[in-house]
Amino acid sequence: MRPAAENPAETDAKRLIRFGTESGELFHDPGGRSYAQVRVDGHHENHLVRGSKFKQFLKLAFYESTGRTPSPETSRSALEVLEILAAKGPCHDVHVRTARVADPDDPFKATYYLDLADDLWRAVRITPEGWEVVDHPPVRFLRPQGMLPLPEPVRGGLLKSLWQFINIKGRDRRLYQAWLTAAVRCRGPYPILIGYGEQGTAKSTTCKVTRKLIDPHITPLRSLPREERDLMIGATHSGMLAYDNVSNLSPEMSDSLCRIATGAGFATRQLYSDDEETHLAACRPILINGIEELASRGDLLQAGDPDRTGRDHRGEAEDRGGLLARIRCRPSEAPRRPPGRRRRRAGGAARDRTDRDAPYGRLRALGRGRQPGRRPHPRRVPRRVP
Repeated sequence: MRPAAENPAETDAKRLIRFGTESGELFHDPGGRSYAQVRVDGHHENHLVRGSKFKQFLKLAFYESTGRTPSPETSRSALEVLEILAAKGPCHDVHVRTARVADPDDPFKATYYLDLADDLWRAVRITPEGWEVVDHPPVRFLRPQGMLPLPEPVRGGLLKSLWQFINIKGRDRRLYQAWLTAAVRCRGPYPILIGYGEQGTAKSTTCKVTRKLIDPHITPLRSLPREERDLMIGATHSGMLAYDNVSNLSPEMSDSLCRIATGAGFATRQLYSDDEETHLAACRPILINGIEELASRGDLLQAGDPDRTGRDHRGEAEDRGGLLARIRCRPSEAPRRPPGRRRRRAGGAARDRTDRDAPYGRLRALGRGRQPGRRPHPRRVPRRVP
């Protein structure tokens, strides 16, 4: 946006308000949060009025017009007015990473959009007939801090080429493919994918690759928060929740994960107020990994079961999945040394070398001045003189 000519009689606050109103459209979502859609280099960007990106946009426009920066008090006053104008503006749905637009003529037919999060704000339009990259998607995407771009898709790819990057075998591959499809639908309830396996089975790597496929983020895997509020804040600022190395799930956290997977809301007292609340709502796919099986409560095992015939599927929870989709990251299929030939540590404890030790073993070999994979001859090893 090129700022208009400076008016000497115009105050700094009015100038900032003019930049905010002339740059695009001010609107709000059904939850009452204020947004600004601004024009930048031939495309539209959506930002929170109180967000850092919109503040930077206004400060840059102010600097290009006046050659100086506005004072903090001037910026706060202008943002308060812009927030009021956005509340009086139109109401639009705001989406993160994925969006669904229903067909008004056929309620069972819909068009899906996947935000590429690139500099041109393009998206992928997905219909039953195929997909295409569009420059100006009709839906309004929000890009929270930390979101990374997806690569531009190309035609002719095969899903089976994915298995060389993730450690999933057998029938778990079909379950994993179904979870990927559900995660892009932008419509809950979503299944909760839990990957479990022993140490060295590439659980974290599998989850990182999965996150990069749908919702790349600067922090692809996080630790599980302790409070439901932190869980909801993370859900509203990302297209997917991914937690790494989870040891156990408390009953409260298990219930919170189920609510987010099926669509949940959270309300708490607004800061610096006595009788006002802040509302957060989100419905997101969830990805968790751990060494042991983490699901133990019945709601996490059975909620959202696609079979609605009324039968009891408690004994089929592992096979059918329901809301829970569990995959097992299996150990490497390479043959290991017999137990009698394992290297022993000081004190006689046997050491089982796994695949995760291989890179460090190569580094240790190079640090000792020899080639990786080759051990010195026992007769050539110099003796230590006490």
